[in-house]
Amino acid sequence: MSFDDPFQPGQVLGNLRDVVRELDGKIGVQRYMMLGALVRDHHLGRVFQEEPRTRRTQDFDFAVVVPDEAAYASVLTTGEPAAGALAVRRRIRDLPVDILPIFCGGDQTKWAADGITWDLLGLLEAWEGSQVLDLGDGASVRIPTLPAMIALKIVAWGAREDRKDAGDLRLLLAAAVEEGEAASWESDDAALLAHPGFEGDIRQVAAYRVGRELQTQLREDTLGRCRELLGDDGEQLWLAAESTVSPYGTAQRRDRTVIQRGARARLVAFTKGLTYGR
Repeated sequence: MSFDDPFQPGQVLGNLRDVVRELDGKIGVQRYMMLGALVRDHHLGRVFQEEPRTRRTQDFDFAVVVPDEAAYASVLTTGEPAAGALAVRRRIRDLPVDILPIFCGGDQTKWAADGITWDLLGLLEAWEGSQVLDLGDGASVRIPTLPAMIALKIVAWGAREDRKDAGDLRLLLAAAVEEGEAASWESDDAALLAHPGFEGDIRQVAAYRVGRELQTQLREDTLGRCRELLGDDGEQLWLAAESTVSPYGTAQRRDRTVIQRGARARLVAFTKGLTYGR
């Protein structure tokens, strides 16, 4: 790692603030949201109260709300062009920044350039339910909620078939289950816990609740894609994630094997909630 690496822990927050301020001036304060590894690690760290040792990002990822492609083209004049990079890539404060569109003026869920098509399913719902993250020093940025990140990771895994997306999804689901287990429970959850399909496992019920909540937040096309990709039991996603490694070291975890133990059963329960929870 170079000492000039802008994404090392001691520099990434300050660099992120600089990029956010630049985007605020061009696009408007909180008219866009941050995506990617930094949001993933924020949610994992928030829930597990530990810093995950996941792969470090090599760029900043954002998505901006625009009515049409002409407005998006204007956004892509922010900063400087990145020579030889993808069409969504800009250089802002000499840092690599990817900016995806969120089209709010119709039903457009794909965007293509230079022979590459980006799948935008789930971004509009993620934006509508996004929350504000305080970056300190007067800067802030909107980010997807933990359930929205799960939906975006399912779509990304389907588009790229990258086992890293599957591994991220399993970690995010583990965080959502841990958070859901501690949340207030509804009257029908006792019946779910007694259901033979959940084997009396409170974590499976929590995973089912995550899926049930998420399906109420997604549009039909996004929900349909997630269901199609997961199938009845999430088997293909499980196989893709199976070889990924937990980002928590043995010295700092309070038995982080919870991420692995019973993970497959919780993925099945989550899939059931996403499919049958209404």
